[in-house]
Amino acid sequence: MNRVKSTGNFKKGRRGLAQIVKLSDENMRVDFAPTDKEATESFNIKVVYGEKGTVPEYLPFKKMKVNGKLGVSATMNVEGDAVLFAVPASGEYEARFNKMVAPEGQEPVSETKQGKKGTYKQFATLIEITDGPWKGTNYWKPFYPNFGMDEAGNLAVAGSGSGSDALFDFLDCTQVVNHTIPFSENPLPEIQTIAQKEDARFKIIVQKGWIDMLVKPLEDGDAFEDVVDTEFKAPVEEATEKIHPALND
Repeated sequence: MNRVKSTGNFKKGRRGLAQIVKLSDENMRVDFAPTDKEATESFNIKVVYGEKGTVPEYLPFKKMKVNGKLGVSATMNVEGDAVLFAVPASGEYEARFNKMVAPEGQEPVSETKQGKKGTYKQFATLIEITDGPWKGTNYWKPFYPNFGMDEAGNLAVAGSGSGSDALFDFLDCTQVVNHTIPFSENPLPEIQTIAQKEDARFKIIVQKGWIDMLVKPLEDGDAFEDVVDTEFKAPVEEATEKIHPALND
């Protein structure tokens, strides 16, 4: 079965890095930064939420102050009177795994893509911000399916390149690495089930509108239990007027 493009209600227009400016409680402006191919461009939006609205439900417009500004990566409709999609352009956020991208009612699978250097495979995920003004916002984050089989016949991450490192970070942050998964040609459905059940929280580092890195929170454990405060106290030396040898000519 072939995949076809969605025939949604909106066609996509200008997209890229932009700044949202709150003009009033009902109006905003979207200023797109210039690129190598496109000049600076601005759009005035009458803000309406809902099914036939002009902005996404998760956009924190109501929490902005008048003349406040937000750096985003945004996509407009072709008419230029509605924002189809917007995420923070940069920052660090608490997040969780939402789901893998797949057609409605179908299991997730890796897809073959055409790149400049030939074909490659990837699977895509939705990573959701869980705290702050942008709570509920989802980033589209792809990974290379660099899976392999260990000596016991279980699923493992193969290779040591950046793609394999990113895949392991994803499995680690979602706590999938704590589970044993028998090797199969398509482990994505089981990975999704485990990640959703764990519902782990982690940090995402965002740059230029894309997730650059997933970071698992550091755990202090019991490192500071039953520790006597005096163990951390350094001896206090009396002040002296003598010049430190390193400062002498």
